[in-house]
Amino acid sequence: MKKDVFIILTALFLAFSCSEEQLTDSFELNKLQTFIPGVTYHLKNTETTFRIHDINDSRCPKGATCVWEGMAQTDLIFQSVSTDTLRLNTFNNQSDTIENYVFQLMKVEPYPELDNEIDLDNYRITLNIFELNQN
Repeated sequence: MKKDVFIILTALFLAFSCSEEQLTDSFELNKLQTFIPGVTYHLKNTETTFRIHDINDSRCPKGATCVWEGMAQTDLIFQSVSTDTLRLNTFNNQSDTIENYVFQLMKVEPYPELDNEIDLDNYRITLNIFELNQN
C-alpha cells in the first residue's frame, strides 16, 4: 500500500513539475521572452515591473473570410519611477518606449479560430525588452 501511494505521489509530482512552458516572474533585457497575462514581472536587481493587464484580439480567425486582417492589442501596466500604461498592437504600434525601456511586441498566441473563444489566461505574449543607450 505504501509503495502504491509513493508511486502515485511521484507520478503526480513529475506530471506537475514537467511543464511545456518555463515561465518565470522576472524578465531580462535584450532577450525574447514569453509572458502570461496577470503576472507581475520584475527586472532583476531593480524596482522595475510590468504586468499584462488586458488583451483585445480582433484578428481575423482561421477559417473566416474577413475584409480586414484585424489586430491583437495588449495593455501593459509599467512601474518604475512612475506608473503608466503601455499599449502595443500587431497592426501599427508594435513597439513603444517608456522611461528608458523599449517594449517590442513580437507575437501574440494563440491565433484565433472560428467559433473558439480564447480566455485571457490562455494567451502568451512574446516581447523583446531593451534599455535605450545612455550616451
